[in-house]
Amino acid sequence: MCVMSTYKRRMIIFAVGIVIVLGLFIYGIAGHKNIDSLPSLEQVAQMTDEAELNSYITHFTRLDLRTVWGEPNEKGKMEDVWYIDNNTKLVVNYHNNDGKAVVCGIVRAE
Repeated sequence: MCVMSTYKRRMIIFAVGIVIVLGLFIYGIAGHKNIDSLPSLEQVAQMTDEAELNSYITHFTRLDLRTVWGEPNEKGKMEDVWYIDNNTKLVVNYHNNDGKAVVCGIVRAE
């Protein structure tokens, strides 16, 4: 009887461990944006709603954005700027602690 309770205890611990690992895996997938979902700089230039633009770009890291769009034309500690064309540039500001994009905007020359 003591052997059976030890076996049951081990099986319960194993099952709980599997549930925890699966939960962390699903959380990791759901909580991470895929860089394949980033719009191209040309698509960004077509956007007129900055709230929509922010929803696409915020929470990506500086490295994510540079991987997809290449090196920015201007770099700063808290900001990167990509020139999309002669009249349009994209300005992305980053969070101080983790380098994630927090706000971005399109600047158009008049």
